[in-house]
Amino acid sequence: MKKEDHDLNLYRYDGTNIPFHKYAVESLRKSDYIQSVYKQRIVENRPSEIIVGGSLQADGGNWLNKDSFILSGGTIGGTAFINNEPSKQTVRTVNDGFSRRGSYDKHGSRGSRHIEFDKDVIPVSAIPPASADFEVPVSEVRQNTAALSFAGQPQAAAVSTAAVSPEGSTKVLMRSLPQASALPSGSLFTVDSARPDYLAETDPAFTDRRQWLGSSYMLKALGQDTANTQKRLGDGSITNSVL
Repeated sequence: MKKEDHDLNLYRYDGTNIPFHKYAVESLRKSDYIQSVYKQRIVENRPSEIIVGGSLQADGGNWLNKDSFILSGGTIGGTAFINNEPSKQTVRTVNDGFSRRGSYDKHGSRGSRHIEFDKDVIPVSAIPPASADFEVPVSEVRQNTAALSFAGQPQAAAVSTAAVSPEGSTKVLMRSLPQASALPSGSLFTVDSARPDYLAETDPAFTDRRQWLGSSYMLKALGQDTANTQKRLGDGSITNSVL
């Protein structure tokens, strides 16, 4: 915008301009303000998860996926429709400043007429709150996920045959597996030889807990109490003597 005493030109990005002469500026308003945009941000996210290594068959009524993840290593089929509804963030915009209408008047007792924006001063109107997606996904339905590809049931290794002829007996056909037999590495669950214990865990999003429950917790709960065992078998004297 270029302002002179009697003329005002509004320049566009394409190089053209709109001229306003003298009293024509009374139809214009000029706003001077500072705009601040406030957005919500996810600090911690622990969504519920349904993870399937193979294909997922969704049947029954419609499924509502609200702020959780449904991930399938294969395809998602079935008669049910999965409606994904992630929560939205609220975007709030605050404008701090004023808007003024243009005029072509005398300014001062001895001043000449010239263009100014000094009439009908009002605060810049606020923008209504809007909703938008979070930068971090909070709800998702995804199929054919490579990281979850399930190899199916463990396949039998190739079988080699050899004829064994023990002395004094008839020939018997023996079958043996090669030493390089292993479980498929692409399964959803793999066997860790360094941790041979059983593992039982529960998603904390469904149990309202912040930590996983491992097998040690369950084994301790199932441990035998010697005091209770004595009461069930008798006074405990025979049991103690045997032990």
